[in-house]
Amino acid sequence: MIGVGSPFGDDRVGWEVVAALDAALEGAPPLAATVRTLACDRPGVALLAALEGVRHLVIVDAVGDSGAGAGALDWLDEGRLSTAQPASSHGVGVVHALGLARALGLAPVRVDVLAVSGERFDGDEMSEDVRAVVPVAARQVLARLRDAQASGPDTFECVPAAPSVL
Repeated sequence: MIGVGSPFGDDRVGWEVVAALDAALEGAPPLAATVRTLACDRPGVALLAALEGVRHLVIVDAVGDSGAGAGALDWLDEGRLSTAQPASSHGVGVVHALGLARALGLAPVRVDVLAVSGERFDGDEMSEDVRAVVPVAARQVLARLRDAQASGPDTFECVPAAPSVL
């Protein structure tokens, strides 16, 4: 599970969801497979390095106003990603990096992206609505991982997360 973001405003929501997921995994019954969490600072094409050996990738990233309001959650599978082109402040964004991974044969078998609508992408603080949705997003990610494991033998690896540049 990769939380994509930056230290600015609502863009840090991916990092916050990773931290909440790490905390939830510590107190939860163990998953059948291992989960690796990683918080990335606008990884661009360097995202490809994190994909090695990953069969199921879950990404949480902030997007610009989706029309549903700040804090709205929207699950996108890879098919919707290619047409949705969510707004990103990450230069070569997640969508483009995943497309490159697919073209190079490096992409995971399954990719799910949790897009979190943001409203403030500057300053140090997240907006109230986005901060409030962090635990909800972490629960949804955990449920998605549990569902995926129940339906197939995906391989995950568990590593505590800290924001990093790949």
